[in-house]
Amino acid sequence: MPTCWAPGCKSGYAGQKGVKRHFFKVPAGRLELWQRHIPRDGVLSINNSLCDLHFEDRFILKTYAHVINGERVETAQRSKVKGQGVRLLIGQ
Repeated sequence: MPTCWAPGCKSGYAGQKGVKRHFFKVPAGRLELWQRHIPRDGVLSINNSLCDLHFEDRFILKTYAHVINGERVETAQRSKVKGQGVRLLIGQ
């Protein structure tokens, strides 16, 4: 299981078993942008992850919308960060 790179977050670490979290890897093209928004010592890499606790709900896509026979249908999908995904809720 991945661990969260946000400062002070315990998601994914021992003692957090049974707690369902979604983890998002840092997009390669947004590495520097995310680094500026995460107040932590060290260098962020594309191998690091942040959990869903640090994103506003409006920036997490949980469904995929498409049209079938003229009707809008939403299906579940693997959660992913929408847009730049830099409005992080670090320390809140």
